[in-house]
Amino acid sequence: MKNLGLIFDLDGTLIDSGPDLVTAVNLTLTELGLAPLASNDVSRYLGHGPGRLIRDVMGPGHEDLAERAFPIFNRHYTEHLVEGTLVYGGVRDALEHWRRSAFMGVVTNKEQGWTDELLRQLALAAYFDPVLGHGALPEHKPAPGPLLACARRWGLPPRSCVMIGDSEVDIHAGRAAGMWTCGVTWGNRSAAQIEALAPDFVIHDPMDLIGLFDTVISVTEQA
Repeated sequence: MKNLGLIFDLDGTLIDSGPDLVTAVNLTLTELGLAPLASNDVSRYLGHGPGRLIRDVMGPGHEDLAERAFPIFNRHYTEHLVEGTLVYGGVRDALEHWRRSAFMGVVTNKEQGWTDELLRQLALAAYFDPVLGHGALPEHKPAPGPLLACARRWGLPPRSCVMIGDSEVDIHAGRAAGMWTCGVTWGNRSAAQIEALAPDFVIHDPMDLIGLFDTVISVTEQA
């Protein structure tokens, strides 16, 4: 019987999609006659979904171009979706460890179609149910709705679930849902930024996920 639910963010947690997102952003900026950005300048805007990403990278003074930029970015990102994107080392081992003893789902602010295609092409789809991308539900992170939908699907109380992610959006969503929170430092935020959010767990390598949640299981069994 599974008594633990693990909810994973996608970008910066399970996969490093930065190279392809940077490519799509810079092709969009170039097509609009704007200067491309360095990878780090794009990465710091990730986590809030493509609409917010485009508005942020356009910068002040170019708000009028944002609406034109959305379909251009969508086209470029679809064309370059899995060229440089990789699964982080150790992620598959951690998923294999938990797949028989825990429910696992994905909640991301990436569009649902891109999310499904990435998980399929990277051979991760079989690990997760449900997979909730942007647009799957009326709410998206940092609102707790998608996380609570996972818990309901699994028949678990929120306190038997952990939200695992690499940004403030994930930690805030997990906290709002009444779940445990786990911040990872290999994604799009620095270790200092993650630690400042004060999640219940902080880990620095995907392999740290193996055996990490004994505290959650213990609390669940005592409830």
